[in-house]
Amino acid sequence: MAGAKRAERPLAAGSRATKVRRRSAHVMKPEYLAEIERMRLMDDDKAEEGRHAMCEAIERIAERREARGEARGKRETMIAMAKRMLESGKLMLKEVAEFSGLSLAQVKKLQASMA
Repeated sequence: MAGAKRAERPLAAGSRATKVRRRSAHVMKPEYLAEIERMRLMDDDKAEEGRHAMCEAIERIAERREARGEARGKRETMIAMAKRMLESGKLMLKEVAEFSGLSLAQVKKLQASMA
């Protein structure tokens, strides 16, 4: 019973929970905050619609994060491949760029960082 009363009371302006929420908002990325704010503005009578929309928002965020991770992994693979080619010393910089998928400027920068 006491738990139900606690849930019904609004949070005081200076309460610890309010401070945690504010701090958490500063750490979150803007794209997440926009989705959360959109969900917060929905009416209570649209709760089911809100839950569905929140699930879709979470799925979109997860898809974006997965795509970023895949792109990062692909880039790391390209760099590792270029490093191996440069270490072998058998290819010209232009060929390393062509085979690795990196630009010539990126290959030159990579070569300079290896020296």
